[in-house]
Amino acid sequence: MRVNNEPVDTVKLDPAELDAFFAKPTVSYPVTVTNLELYLPFHYEASYDDRMFFYQLDKLELYGNPNILFNIELENHIHPYGNLSQILLIQTDDPTAIAIEGLKSQLTDYDIVYFDDHSVIFEDSFRETNTIYFKYLPEQTSFLIYISEESFNKDIKSNQTERIKHNLKKIRMAKNLLADKTSSSPTWDDYWESLSNVERKVLFSATNQLKAIIDDLDDNKTYHFETYQEECLFSLTTDQKKIAAVMNGAKKLPTNPQTTVLAEEIFGQNTISPFMHILTDEIKVISSSKNGFTLFHKPPFNKNRYGIFHQTEIHDRQVLLFNGCVDTLGEKSYQYHAQLKHVEMAPFYVYFFENIHKFLTDEITLEIK
Repeated sequence: MRVNNEPVDTVKLDPAELDAFFAKPTVSYPVTVTNLELYLPFHYEASYDDRMFFYQLDKLELYGNPNILFNIELENHIHPYGNLSQILLIQTDDPTAIAIEGLKSQLTDYDIVYFDDHSVIFEDSFRETNTIYFKYLPEQTSFLIYISEESFNKDIKSNQTERIKHNLKKIRMAKNLLADKTSSSPTWDDYWESLSNVERKVLFSATNQLKAIIDDLDDNKTYHFETYQEECLFSLTTDQKKIAAVMNGAKKLPTNPQTTVLAEEIFGQNTISPFMHILTDEIKVISSSKNGFTLFHKPPFNKNRYGIFHQTEIHDRQVLLFNGCVDTLGEKSYQYHAQLKHVEMAPFYVYFFENIHKFLTDEITLEIK
């Protein structure tokens, strides 16, 4: 590993530790693209795109290349803003079309903070950090390429070491795109380890708001907690009548995840509506426990949505946690809808709510294992 501007020991990853780090399993799931099975971290979602971040990598042209087999964009559902990533598969008979030395020669206007034989991390003067990974696949006679551009918001207060480690986790993702290391039953620790400090700070920016008011929660009130990116992460209600109505309704949900029912039949007209705008939609339960449940529904002309609800006790008071917020515009309040679009995020939310007390008591820290 080579790092410019800071000594290697500030990154706290020697070559042996780095090899172990790249090989470490993360919570991931398979996505099949053009007969190639890729494994993405749980908080990333793929969609097809035709944008190009770079016109050329070393000797391989990207822009307008007719041999691009696929170009997919990745959305990070925890750290979405200023964070652009794509994966390409480009066919070529020349396995030397991209080499690290040729790639580095293109980057003389940047600070190269890390590189190895297949990847490079480089920064500009505006704290925009770029990551490139490439590997030639002989069986496909193609290059698999991962590219990321990220602008670090000043509110996140990240230092260079954190930014490097954040992008090293992106390289770990890229190096394991073809490796099936998915655990059949990941734990909360597995999910937490899959995240970088930069991503963890997004979560802390919301949980710290709850921590600040935890001793002053009012009765019959709903609170919303946003990340520093103004993305609503979760809500909490102390309305005991609503909590009872929601949890009692949950007991009537079919246990078969293939069975759909009308939300209004389960929760009634005036019980769930402050939380989910799905009264006329068919819903089904994805998972459930004594204290919570996950619902699926598909609104008309929209993507699938998932709602996660968890009942817990804070200071001898029952509260209900749920993902998303009630949107307001002037004096008009729009009913909450389950805005989570990515099903792989649902188990993370369940664990997140189950461990909310650990955020409030500082048992969960930023420290990377």
